[in-house]
Amino acid sequence: MSEEVFENLSIPKKELSGLPVGRYRVYKDASNYVNVAADTAMQALEACGFKDVYKVERDRLDAHNLLNIEEWKNLQSAPKAATPAATEEVAQLPSTGTGAE
Repeated sequence: MSEEVFENLSIPKKELSGLPVGRYRVYKDASNYVNVAADTAMQALEACGFKDVYKVERDRLDAHNLLNIEEWKNLQSAPKAATPAATEEVAQLPSTGTGAE
């Protein structure tokens, strides 16, 4: 059995503060919506102020840049430490005792 070796990638993340626990888009109709900071969809419905709601959608956080790009660039330009190559031992066949090995 061979042992796989994985390189640990350290990815610096930004320290974020002030982000709401949840963010929702509450739609009045198919194209008009408001962004609401709320813990649940029910709280978003209560906070939006609309009498009739078309739909409620959780807003994604992937629009926010969560990586610290400057630290990432510094890590990429830093010299990498030399790591020894993984080695495997070759299995030896048992001797048959005939001298034909």
